Amino acid sequence: MLGQAGISAAASPSTPQASPTVQIPVDKGALNVTPPVISLAATPGASTTAELTVRSAALQDVKVVAAGLGQTTDGGFQPIEAAQDASPYSARSMITVSPQSFRMQPGDSQIVKVTVNVPTGAGDGTRYAILKITSTPVSGTENVGFGTELGVSSLITLTNTSQTKTGSIRALAVGKPVAGQPLVVTGTIVNTGNSHYGATPNPVNAIATLTNANGDVVTSGKTVLTGNSIVPTFGRQFSISLRAGNGLSDGKYRLAAEAALQDGTVLDQKSLDFTISGGEVVLGATAATSGNGPAGNGNSDSGGMLVLILGAFTAALLVLVVINVLIYRRRQNRPAAE
Repeated sequence: MLGQAGISAAASPSTPQASPTVQIPVDKGALNVTPPVISLAATPGASTTAELTVRSAALQDVKVVAAGLGQTTDGGFQPIEAAQDASPYSARSMITVSPQSFRMQPGDSQIVKVTVNVPTGAGDGTRYAILKITSTPVSGTENVGFGTELGVSSLITLTNTSQTKTGSIRALAVGKPVAGQPLVVTGTIVNTGNSHYGATPNPVNAIATLTNANGDVVTSGKTVLTGNSIVPTFGRQFSISLRAGNGLSDGKYRLAAEAALQDGTVLDQKSLDFTISGGEVVLGATAATSGNGPAGNGNSDSGGMLVLILGAFTAALLVLVVINVLIYRRRQNRPAAE
């Protein structure tokens, strides 16, 4: 789902192609903008157009600006200004609107033409932006003080290019075990592909399985991330509660986590080794077990630390050897009178 970014409030259509109209409550400063999302297919080197219809319930000045599309870890969309818009999947610079600003009377309707110019060599995948629509009451009218800010999510699918859906589980962690309470597993699923995914009817499933030192399954759990799609370079946090019948005793455990789409596409798999000792969690190594996510993106890098420690030890040992050799040679070269 890429819907009307609620800079004020977000709509939640299931897919861009089947987005319902967002009805904004009519007050003295309200706007109504349709459609709530722009979804276009465009060929690199060519241009394509779409239209927005803006309706006003008051006398106000309206501006329409293309911004980058950002996303918070809870899935919400937000506009990114040009100076901060560094995503390689941004469509902001490809979009122009006309008119960019206009005055509207109560009951007015204004068509805004949206033109997308895709440069040659734009690459593969989909590009994203938000059309930020703001209104300012005209000074001296009775509706002074009421303003509206809306966002229309825009996605431009580059035709005849590959649309990859990959991901990576980052910051995988387990909480402190508490008697009688579930063990909480947290992490973030980052979109490492070039196209969005995860909206109903094909949401992201986050699955966690806990095994003991013998490889026996202790418990497992799952959560489904619904709502907005995850767009490239951004991530969604997840939390899974694992219940173990009689609690978790001291010992070694392995947590296996998987992020997958409802259709069975596996985005990433990672495992986290940890030990429970005296009711405390001692983290071990996090590793990619399979899937599309790059290894080493977890919350622990004990393997790298071990290499660093061994390297420092080897260097210190070498220095000691050199010092001893120099001392020996000095003693060998001393005159007999000394």
